[in-house]
Amino acid sequence: LAAAVILCLFSACAMAQALPPGMKMHQTQAGKPDASGWLTATSTEGSYSVRLPCAYNDFTMNGYNPAEPVEKGYTVGCMQANQKKFSATRLRYRNGVKDAQAFFDKAGQMGQTPGAKVSKGSFKKMPLLDVRSADETRCGFLRFVQLGADNLVMVVEAPATACAGLDAQAATFFKSLT
Repeated sequence: LAAAVILCLFSACAMAQALPPGMKMHQTQAGKPDASGWLTATSTEGSYSVRLPCAYNDFTMNGYNPAEPVEKGYTVGCMQANQKKFSATRLRYRNGVKDAQAFFDKAGQMGQTPGAKVSKGSFKKMPLLDVRSADETRCGFLRFVQLGADNLVMVVEAPATACAGLDAQAATFFKSLT
């Protein structure tokens, strides 16, 4: 599921005639920026919206492998010309709260990864984890929001050459979640 999401979010796959099994494309290169240069991206089936700095793709991915814990993913995301990537995905799990909590708990262990720092907080009274990661080739920010039977995962990443200012963009993106 993750591989198909990445493939279609950040490549020309969105324009391809044959989408991966289980994928439903809702919008491609959608949205018009406002005066700030950002636009509102609303997930067609995921019941959330975020602000993004570029035109976005919006799609739903069914978990077509019954052995995987994820049943569906609802994604909006974009990539700028400088390779900065932004995505938000609401994940629905086959076993509901049990799988959602296990995934959230596992995300909390990312601080054990070299170059990663994890902090805990809350978003509208829901638990969240923020992860900041950097190495010599990439930098990135992740936010995991635990929504009971679902999780919402927000990702901002860039090659090392485009990391300047990414923290401010990530903050704008993260606080825009509705």
